[in-house]
Amino acid sequence: MLTISGVALPAWLTVVGILVGAVLAAAIYFLPFIIGETRNVPHIGSIFVVNLFFGWSVIGWVIALDMAMRTKAPPVTPVPVPPPAGQPAAGWLNPGLWRRSERERDRRLLRH
Repeated sequence: MLTISGVALPAWLTVVGILVGAVLAAAIYFLPFIIGETRNVPHIGSIFVVNLFFGWSVIGWVIALDMAMRTKAPPVTPVPVPPPAGQPAAGWLNPGLWRRSERERDRRLLRH
């Protein structure tokens, strides 16, 4: 039994205290991963691996924390660009270009 100031604590309270301490220690140890996950940082798996294997050293933990605190890349929104005047829209084949590539292919085949 654990005694504090001469007062004996029940065994279950000691077990609960150890479990709470272990959960708090794990939360502090994986704090970089938790921060990265809540911020939706890209490459969260690499943060987890660095934190898991190198977090025991203070340098590894700080590196994982730095990776988790990185600014996220801004989302890329594609902007439709209209085709230049006189050209077909994207997705349409230019028949003149198609015929020219067929002629070049035929010439290459005839040379060999």
